[in-house]
Amino acid sequence: MLGRERLIQGKRSRALDRTVAAPLPASVRAGRLPSLDGMRGGLSVVVMLAHFLTATGHTQGLIFARASVYGFFVISAYALTMSWDGGYAVFLVKRCVRLWPAYAAALAIGTVLTGLSPPWHDFFWLPFRGLNSKFPQDPVVWSLYTEVYAGVAMPLIVLVAKRGWTALAAAVACVLLSSLQYDVALGLFFIAGAYAATRVDFDFGVLNGALPQWLGKISYSLYLTHAMTIISCKHFLPHVWMLIAVPLSFLGAVVFHRYVEAPSIQLSRALAKALSRPRELAPGRILETAA
Repeated sequence: MLGRERLIQGKRSRALDRTVAAPLPASVRAGRLPSLDGMRGGLSVVVMLAHFLTATGHTQGLIFARASVYGFFVISAYALTMSWDGGYAVFLVKRCVRLWPAYAAALAIGTVLTGLSPPWHDFFWLPFRGLNSKFPQDPVVWSLYTEVYAGVAMPLIVLVAKRGWTALAAAVACVLLSSLQYDVALGLFFIAGAYAATRVDFDFGVLNGALPQWLGKISYSLYLTHAMTIISCKHFLPHVWMLIAVPLSFLGAVVFHRYVEAPSIQLSRALAKALSRPRELAPGRILETAA
């Protein structure tokens, strides 16, 4: 009986190694995980509605917004772990080009709307600014710092997700180090997402429908722009803002996605494809490689 249990555990261990290290289907590597996209879309709507409630004076809505952002971190780690192929440099380039143009554009728009200029280095996520940072230009952009710096640590996150004990040790380390820097505790959500990616198949039909998928498509744009839209509506159109803030948030997200986010997605994929293209081997090295 004991021998059988050891055999089963050995098979599971090898399966987990293959899950992280083996090449994944092209659809997964391209980031097309429908249920994750649907969940991301739903969370972006929760964040928007929470900030809408906050603007009406119900500040308890911020609890739901913060919880949804933590959900984004888990989803992000799950998706990045599933698509991880070990190409660190290509990953960083693709991740940066995917996130930065929309982030910088949103921060710039917020600067124009508020008339408050952030330090130039805020446009480049320098230095790290975390959970308690204030961005009057666009209150939500603090979370992008966490996303970016967690991306830099992606090889380590994937590594600790391979085994339960290493994931647990990393989680404990995050808790202990959070006493020195609170934002380290956010690493728990990335560890959880990466750990789940090696063990859980996230596929729920209700999240694969047309509406969740559409929301997932514009989720990043909606997340970046909705707070500015709500605040602007309340400031410039105080008598009708509650009627138009949510519809205009969706409209603004669609426009932002079309003209800012979508081009950056295309560019990030093109760069990743170009950088990942295998080099052609010289004829004299074919036998050496085959050997």
